[in-house]
Amino acid sequence: MNHRHQSGTVPHLFADLMRTAMFKACISLAFTGFVNYFY
Repeated sequence: MNHRHQSGTVPHLFADLMRTAMFKACISLAFTGFVNYFY
């Protein structure tokens, strides 16, 4: 993945969406591991 800046809002929105999705996935994974570890 190269980080070449493109003009336009669509690539930016897509990148934001992917970042948010990865963030939520990491949180849910960490939460699941936490619950599985303690329960």
